[in-house]
Amino acid sequence: MADTVAHQLGNFIGEFIEYDTAVTHLGYKRVMKIRARVDVRKPLKRKKRIALKNEEQVVNGRR
Repeated sequence: MADTVAHQLGNFIGEFIEYDTAVTHLGYKRVMKIRARVDVRKPLKRKKRIALKNEEQVVNGRR
């Protein structure tokens, strides 16, 4: 599941390259590190709506 989500998010941001298989926990949040090639001449995409186990979440691209 993590592999599929990483590829989909990476391709949404730009061109997927790789992701860190270790899931990092920051407090109560789980974080996935994804590496993607991004064309800097295009505006960044900020939000992506995803469905995980019968719940819908919005992934924010900013901190």
